[in-house]
Amino acid sequence: MENVNYKGRMISVEEFLKEIFEEIPAAKISLSVEELKKYATENIFGDKNLETFKTIKNADDLGNFITHPTTQGQGVKDLLTACLTDKNISFDEKAVRNCGKNHLSIIFSNIFSFEDDSAPPPPPPPPPPTPQTELELDLDGMQTVLNDCKFSIRDGIDATQFELTEKMPVTLMNEFYMIVPKDL
Repeated sequence: MENVNYKGRMISVEEFLKEIFEEIPAAKISLSVEELKKYATENIFGDKNLETFKTIKNADDLGNFITHPTTQGQGVKDLLTACLTDKNISFDEKAVRNCGKNHLSIIFSNIFSFEDDSAPPPPPPPPPPTPQTELELDLDGMQTVLNDCKFSIRDGIDATQFELTEKMPVTLMNEFYMIVPKDL
């Protein structure tokens, strides 16, 4: 784990985060780039930084923006404060005010997980498979099923009435098929 120079001493990132937060969140908090942009447009950044901020698409862009020499440190502190407050995360405001831009970048990357707005949304999960159950039918049961089906024989001849009998003289050569309703 990397170390951080905080208040003139080298401490681990975990120790640094303990200086900022009463309780470090157990898991990263989800934060979209759109939420960040909403906070930024609420008078946090001046016009110059706001235009640059609007080009952010992911966590790497945010890190580069925060540590860029022309970015206003107070604006980033205000942005972090807005994000933490909105997500109901308790933190030491005085400790945040004492942070440099590199510290702020560390806090953002360790507390929040960023949804990349430039990436296409993941495909929806496939529907669960329809449970297959075996169906045992006798000749009468099969006739009941067949009454709801449409049949087609070679040359497009449709037959809606069909009498099922044992040892019917139907073969593959007859190009016989049946169309079964979806709800059957």
